[in-house]
Amino acid sequence: MPTTTLQSASTKTRTVLRLLREARGLSLREAARRADVDPSHLWRVEAGQHAPSLRLAVRLAALYGVALDDLVAPYVIEGAKPGRKEAAS
Repeated sequence: MPTTTLQSASTKTRTVLRLLREARGLSLREAARRADVDPSHLWRVEAGQHAPSLRLAVRLAALYGVALDDLVAPYVIEGAKPGRKEAAS
């Protein structure tokens, strides 16, 4: 079984969030205003200190013009296969 950490997934997600924001020419403050969230919270999400709530992820996906999957896909653990249930230990 491959060893993958959620930390690497979190790193990918925060990179995606920051790149999407910057590609659209938005400051952190402006993106937060448009997503109706406190700028410090959005900063924490982009920094990987907080996972985005579903509500925030939906708002950011709409703001950045991407599918929700594009934001949450990095949370998928590498090596996991869709539809496959892991045996309980």
